[in-house]
Amino acid sequence: DNTFSDANFSFGSDEFKPGEQCVLYADSVKTFLDANPTMMLTITGHTDSIGQEQMNLNLGLRRAKNASAYFRELGVKANIAADTKGEEMPIAPNSIGGKDNPEGRQKNRRVNFKISEKPVN
Repeated sequence: DNTFSDANFSFGSDEFKPGEQCVLYADSVKTFLDANPTMMLTITGHTDSIGQEQMNLNLGLRRAKNASAYFRELGVKANIAADTKGEEMPIAPNSIGGKDNPEGRQKNRRVNFKISEKPVN
């Protein structure tokens, strides 16, 4: 699993804006997947805790799909699955002591990348 804090999203946005580390990672993922046709990529979108749960599940999925489109534009031909956890799995506190924590919320607006074997049908 890889999560990039520089691949964050603006509040309420599903626009994927990868930072330099994520761009380098994406290039290495493409090379690996090209050489390993039995492998696939799963991209999971995450959100901060502001907003309704269903809205955040939808937003997380749109983020994952937009990151998937980025990998397709790079030329990745392997299977890519898009998933969402919405606000379920924060990596930083959304609030501290009952007060808003903008830095934590920013870290929670992310996508996670996982490479695994394709399921056998």
